[in-house]
Amino acid sequence: DGSGDATKLVWEVQSAWGMHLLEGHIGDNCRELARRFCRDNHLDMALAVPLSERMEQRLRAPAGFPGSGEGAGEKPPAGPKRKGPQPKVIDLGDKDAVRRRVRALQKKLREIDKLKMNPEAVVDQLQREKLASEGEVRAACASLERELDLLERLPKMVFDVETESGARYLEFREGDDCYELAKQFCRQHDLDRELIRPLAQHMEQKLREQELLNDGG
Repeated sequence: DGSGDATKLVWEVQSAWGMHLLEGHIGDNCRELARRFCRDNHLDMALAVPLSERMEQRLRAPAGFPGSGEGAGEKPPAGPKRKGPQPKVIDLGDKDAVRRRVRALQKKLREIDKLKMNPEAVVDQLQREKLASEGEVRAACASLERELDLLERLPKMVFDVETESGARYLEFREGDDCYELAKQFCRQHDLDRELIRPLAQHMEQKLREQELLNDGG
């Protein structure tokens, strides 16, 4: 708190499920940080690849912030109230950005498919590396396609759920299953498994009430 850590980096990650902070230090491996972040926040592990790429992109961007360059000696601008660096925003919940990322990964997969048609003898080292990344690229693409689907299906109802760490939002979309949503929500927020069924029943009741209101005009 008192001694600001000039090597600390913070990313603010927006996803369809809300905002999370991802912390690290200059010199940390972005891929490892992203994997740990996805594991800790119960996000799809396939998101780790595009997330780490976005983190590296943000680090390269000239943001006038510790860690944007290689030399880590300089401290952030003076300000006694600051607790470490300002977060770099990575918005996985930005529909257009996710759509662009999906298109880029689909293009990469088309290039990989073309490379697979080439004879082994004419494939150079870089192309071999691209071919080796196929599994990772496919997984990342599938994960972001699911994320895009969530963003494009607008929530039918948003539930406020009080937890020990404050209010959290749970979004219900057309085609969702209340029990599966409640199970996922409790796992994501480390809530007791006993809460799954009553939470699902509460959601079902509220949805029935809304249907009745809608039917009644």
